Amino acid sequence: MMPQYVLGAHYTELPGNNEDFFLLHLGLFVLSMMVVVMAWVAVDVTALPRSTRRSLTFTGTLLLAIAAFLVIRYLPALVEIWDGSPTDEYVADPIAFWLISFMDLGLVVPAAVACGVSLLLGVEEARKPTYAVISWFALVGPAVAAMGFAMAINDDPNASPPGAAVFAVFGAAFAILAAYMFRPLFRQTPDMSQPRAEDSACIR
Repeated sequence: MMPQYVLGAHYTELPGNNEDFFLLHLGLFVLSMMVVVMAWVAVDVTALPRSTRRSLTFTGTLLLAIAAFLVIRYLPALVEIWDGSPTDEYVADPIAFWLISFMDLGLVVPAAVACGVSLLLGVEEARKPTYAVISWFALVGPAVAAMGFAMAINDDPNASPPGAAVFAVFGAAFAILAAYMFRPLFRQTPDMSQPRAEDSACIR
């Protein structure tokens, strides 16, 4: 979300001082990327809880369904733009539309499709990126829903309460799925009675 807020801000058209916080936003973005890389390297896929074939099939199918939902959600707006009759929401902020659609269709959808197909094929290594994709959906759903309800409360002409409600249900469903996936991780505790391999090497 950070690139959208930094790159999509109307610095010369609207009053404000977003540019004064560029270094803060940049630092947060760099720090978050460092956390992502370090967390990814630290996770051993063989240590993750084993999934049943049924669970892999369900999760894979759900990811493909959500990817299709995102594509279908953007398709009417894209057709209208290409046809020369864009919506009022697009006209109000085309930069935001292209940024969000570019990242959703260029990053989120391919990641969901790759994980979904891999899970359906029974690829165990796909479980690791699936945690990241499911977590993203669980977080972005409530965020978009909150934005939608805030727009409706403030009488924004582009507000869509039904759309906000859909994303609220969407976020709740993925929050439940994320809790189900992450719950076994919190139950696992290391066996401190056995020395680690590196500790044994140091002793020797």
